[in-house]
Amino acid sequence: MSGHSSSPSSPSSSSTPANKNNQEHDPVRDMAVQIYVKLASDAIVVADATAKITASPESLAKISFKLAEAFQKLEAEMKASAAPKHATFDVDKLDFDAWTTK
Repeated sequence: MSGHSSSPSSPSSSSTPANKNNQEHDPVRDMAVQIYVKLASDAIVVADATAKITASPESLAKISFKLAEAFQKLEAEMKASAAPKHATFDVDKLDFDAWTTK
């Protein structure tokens, strides 16, 4: 999986189904897919010649979306709080004469 940059699930790929269908890019979905792949790969136990999944795929999908949504929401809040605040001042009260250098 790693090292395959042309994979359709790669967020940098321009041939994703969302782009083919002219749908809007959904960063929450993209992140949820990445989380789901990681969780699913961790939930699969391979022993001898059998494979067993320790969690239901539906549960993994739900938690993937919840985690992605929470991350995106918190990231947006952090960016908003770190953004410069609009400072207001009255230009007429500035004393430009005091700014002169000698």
